[in-house]
Amino acid sequence: MMKGNKQIRFDINNPGRGNKPHFHILKKRPNGRWRDEGKIHRYDFKED
Repeated sequence: MMKGNKQIRFDINNPGRGNKPHFHILKKRPNGRWRDEGKIHRYDFKED
């Protein structure tokens, strides 16, 4: 999902070795690379 210079990236099906499904909030920098929007690198999904 993207809007302008912001993006949400979901890592659900293949979250990496030992990681739980999570998502990232990213912002596009002037050099064209995507970086974390805030201080938190990834956000885990809560289990109900």
